[in-house]
Amino acid sequence: MASGLKLHPLVAKNYDLASSMTKEMEKAMRNVVNEIREDFHRPVRSWEHKPRFKTRKIFTSTSMQAEVSMIDDGSEGAKHFVFVDEGVKPHEVAPKNSPRKVLKFPGTYHAKSIPGTLSSYHGSKGNKFVFTKQPVVVGIKARNFTGIIKANWETKFAADIEKAFELIAKDFNR
Repeated sequence: MASGLKLHPLVAKNYDLASSMTKEMEKAMRNVVNEIREDFHRPVRSWEHKPRFKTRKIFTSTSMQAEVSMIDDGSEGAKHFVFVDEGVKPHEVAPKNSPRKVLKFPGTYHAKSIPGTLSSYHGSKGNKFVFTKQPVVVGIKARNFTGIIKANWETKFAADIEKAFELIAKDFNR
């Protein structure tokens, strides 16, 4: 009797691999965009006028993308988000429509966010005001929320999708 080894392809019975992969990938993508959207909500939690965000999952046979963006609907929250995220270059502010040509602004203002973080604080308009006839140079240092979130998620996104593939492989090999 000859000894030998005969190999047969391993085929899972009644297993729809394409459907299982699609479901697992869609689940992973849904989780990723929800977590990214939550990261966008973190720095604006303490804001009175909050921007809204939309999500989009692009899932094809050759690529996957997760997209979260602010809805630019012209609202106060949307305008404020752009100013704070991207910053505003210093510029002069002179009094307008003031009978005495005087500027009035809070002198003890505390921002609700800090550049380089996604944290949100209470902040304060202050209770003391400053009055001046001279133009004031103001600006907002960019908080770069979008850049921070993108940097945080570029590697995490790939890792989350890889975990989904591992789950599919584990399920397939049962």
